[in-house]
Amino acid sequence: MITVNGIGGIGELRKLVDANDSLANKARKVAFSRRLAVDDGEHASLIRTRIAEAYDTPIARGSIGKHVSTDRNVQRQIIDAVATPYNHAAVRTLRGASAEQLAAWRALYRSANVDACLEAVGRYAVLCNVVHVLPRFEAEGVRLVVVLPHCCDAVFDPKQGDQHPSVLVYESKSNGADLVAVDAEAWRWIAVKPGGHWVELAVEPHGLGRRPWATFRSRAPSPGKYWSEGHGQELTEGTIDIARIAAHMAWVRKIRAMRTVVMTVGAEDELPSYQSANGETPIMLRGSSRVGMEVLDPETDPTNFLADIAGKTSALTSGFGL
Repeated sequence: MITVNGIGGIGELRKLVDANDSLANKARKVAFSRRLAVDDGEHASLIRTRIAEAYDTPIARGSIGKHVSTDRNVQRQIIDAVATPYNHAAVRTLRGASAEQLAAWRALYRSANVDACLEAVGRYAVLCNVVHVLPRFEAEGVRLVVVLPHCCDAVFDPKQGDQHPSVLVYESKSNGADLVAVDAEAWRWIAVKPGGHWVELAVEPHGLGRRPWATFRSRAPSPGKYWSEGHGQELTEGTIDIARIAAHMAWVRKIRAMRTVVMTVGAEDELPSYQSANGETPIMLRGSSRVGMEVLDPETDPTNFLADIAGKTSALTSGFGL
């Protein structure tokens, strides 16, 4: 197990983090950021990007994009259904403890709000595959710091493989820092200066003699895949695509659920410079011998769209045993 002091300080730690900051590592952070955006219902921009990828013409992209909605959040529904281990508070015992020790131990758990925190952690473990939880003993009591993979880097000891990180570096604005680095010796608050230079703002030894975090996972990782970023990615992308189909359906229903009026005017009559064929205004055509009006009914059944949505939803839910 390596430590920050053992490798020569935060300057050397920065070099290790920079060396690991490959395109794949950046893609991993982006992928988990997308999952969290969908989970928070803040993924309308992701749906519009998917629309831009799927449709060639700017008119189609703009028209369908107006109907984007985040209400068909299949990812959130599935995660809520399967992430249940901590929905009911755990019952904990401390063997051999006196009544006084037991009372103090339980007070410690209450001060850290452990039950509510672990309910959220259990959910994040299913959503993000791996979650690090770090207890901090502060003046106000115990606080559990939850670190998610979209804002975290792990530094491994080359001699021990890539199953257990020796150092965690995660984004944080606490104590005026940009990053926090934690190893088996201390917490370090780091400011990132222009040019990427790291400045150590504070060091707090924790005295544990071991890594001060617990790792929560929903499944064991594949060899060489500490973050398991591929697992569950289809749920995020499927949810975005379902929303894209729903937006297309809403657009079609809007323009195909209104009867279109077609008016034939005189051969010399002026026509509007721009006309829409989407039923919002009458369509005007020049006629050679007659003036008249007819009504077209282009009603489009949403069945095919709903079948596509149902098929994609079924494929996603079956992958989680639902």
